[in-house]
Amino acid sequence: MADPLEVEVESLAISEGANWKGAVHVFTISGCPFCRRSKAYLTEKGIPYNEVDLSNGLKKHKFLIERTKCYTVPQIFFNDTFIGGCDDLKGKSQDELNELVELVKNNPIKEPEFFIIQDDQPKEEEKGFEFICEPDPLRKIATAMKKEQTGVGVKNRTWHLKTYKRVFVGQKAVLWLIENGHAKTIEEALNLGNEMMENHIFHHVTYDHSFKNEELFYRFLEDDKTKSLNTTEEGIVSICEPLEPGSLAGGMRKMILQLYDAHLSADGLKVNYKGIKNDPLFAQYKQLAAELQRIRLEDMTVNGKIAFFINIYNSLVIHANVVKGFPTTSWQRWRFFNKMSYRIGGHVLTLNDIESGILRGNKPPPYSWGAPFSNNDPRRPIALEQGEPRIHFALVCGAKSCPPIKLYDEENLDEQLTSSTQAFLNGDAMILDMNKKEISLTKIMDWYRSDFGKTDERIVMWALSFLDEEKKKNVETLLEGGCKVTFQNYDWNPNSTD
Repeated sequence: MADPLEVEVESLAISEGANWKGAVHVFTISGCPFCRRSKAYLTEKGIPYNEVDLSNGLKKHKFLIERTKCYTVPQIFFNDTFIGGCDDLKGKSQDELNELVELVKNNPIKEPEFFIIQDDQPKEEEKGFEFICEPDPLRKIATAMKKEQTGVGVKNRTWHLKTYKRVFVGQKAVLWLIENGHAKTIEEALNLGNEMMENHIFHHVTYDHSFKNEELFYRFLEDDKTKSLNTTEEGIVSICEPLEPGSLAGGMRKMILQLYDAHLSADGLKVNYKGIKNDPLFAQYKQLAAELQRIRLEDMTVNGKIAFFINIYNSLVIHANVVKGFPTTSWQRWRFFNKMSYRIGGHVLTLNDIESGILRGNKPPPYSWGAPFSNNDPRRPIALEQGEPRIHFALVCGAKSCPPIKLYDEENLDEQLTSSTQAFLNGDAMILDMNKKEISLTKIMDWYRSDFGKTDERIVMWALSFLDEEKKKNVETLLEGGCKVTFQNYDWNPNSTD
């Protein structure tokens, strides 16, 4: 009977495990180094396995949690026996492994239906992201407006002793639109110009005015001086009809995960970022990222915005590592998070802008006094009114296993964030020492303590609802008897092969 999960069976499983009565199953997700490490270890030991990909939804993972009470991946089974994750596998002695192998060789799986999960399958159109560019007629008008001899006169202009580079005058643009047949009246020209502004073709130089038939300066988006990673390369220009933000971010995330997975070392320890940079798929990714420049953020729901910016943040981190390298010093890390950016919906947004400005509700980043966006910052309306603390466990993967979610979407966001938070806090992000009466938390909860609680005790209390029963009971015991709360050192070691 074929497995409806379309389980990827490694060649080792086919060649050496064909006559085994049972089977080894490894539940994984794409882009998970610990999953890769586990598979490599099994291969090294000559143990065939079936890989079950959990990347496409929550239902399969929730089904698994009910059985294993484990929130992370990989999850490894020898027949019906759950042995744990990567560290658990590698912690087995050779005698223990031999015993498990004999179990699988000589005994069929007692509950084969457990490994045949029929729900939550990706629809055909969801299996990959196909980018179809619909040429934007507004972009075509903009190209004509920019022509040196026959356009609207883009050049450097001065106002009150200040020079504005590569701008044009609104009044002249209105006349140009009428003379070139794009509008019949001034009112039509103004409506068209404002539509172009809403679609992030151009903007007022200080973002203070709509498109007006006046001596006001406007600038085309691509003429803004920026070092954003989706605007800096020659030829990378947004020329298509603006895409739906969630679909675009999801497509980018899928593509960057595909690249990450393809260039992850067999042991899961290193990523060949130079290999990603030279991969033809990365060129497609950069063209897709350019389409972020003109998307519309204004009409997004709160959940849609959170899912969008989590996916974009995680993609931008990898993109920046590929083209700029991995930061290794405190100063380099500060620059990395404050300088690496995408232009999104007409706005330049750095990693810190996305995390602290938008997803945390415009709160100061660690070791900073001021919020990213001032009250008159045009990016301020994009920020969430109320920050979402669980995003910290979606933006990072600091545990010894991977959270089960790599791609977030509006419809399932609450479950996805809860799942990632559970995976994080039930792992080594919260370590309990009952003898020393000590709770050791991830440094993230110290850096962003205002998101969780002002005191150490309140931070721990915030985490309680995400813990499994046993861990929650132990934490409550520690809190009742009085305990010490400490914060772990953060591991900044790079995972690059360079």
